[in-house]
Amino acid sequence: MVTASASGDWSARPLGSGAFVISKPKRNKAKKRANKLKNVRRAR
Repeated sequence: MVTASASGDWSARPLGSGAFVISKPKRNKAKKRANKLKNVRRAR
């Protein structure tokens, strides 16, 4: 069972005995690539 809180897209999955796996969605691959292309560091 995956639950989403009102504070965003975080989700917590119970493992049992009070343990949870807490995760959030990863960034879109296209967005990561576009940002990398845009943020070019030139040699000095």
